[in-house]
Amino acid sequence: YFACALSYFTIKLLSEGTFLSTASLAFSTPALQTTCYPGYGAEDLIMFALMGVTGGLLGVLFNSLFEWCQLRRAKYIGRSGYKKLIEVVMVVFVTSLFVALVPIGYGCSSVTQLAEHLPGFNADDPTTYSSAAVY
Repeated sequence: YFACALSYFTIKLLSEGTFLSTASLAFSTPALQTTCYPGYGAEDLIMFALMGVTGGLLGVLFNSLFEWCQLRRAKYIGRSGYKKLIEVVMVVFVTSLFVALVPIGYGCSSVTQLAEHLPGFNADDPTTYSSAAVY
């Protein structure tokens, strides 16, 4: 949460020159025409359970990989200053390369183009969306 708030105010500072105005704190939601869904069915609850189990298994996998990486770092890098510097440079390089090259693999598209396949989406007025067509 802290990183999200920090990035929000950084963007506001860079784009508007200030982040202390009350207008910068005015969060808004898009105008959507939605209807209430009456409740969850058995298939929804089964899907939620599957998502929970999948998330738990992925969490265990992440923790195992993190522990494995920490043990390897302690064994091969240790307290050596130059090895830590090389590690940081490699992580920054790989991350920057990933951030720079992934968008090249995908063409540019607008939100309207991405949402055209949704039932109830009105391309003539993209600010309105009727979720009643989904149910």
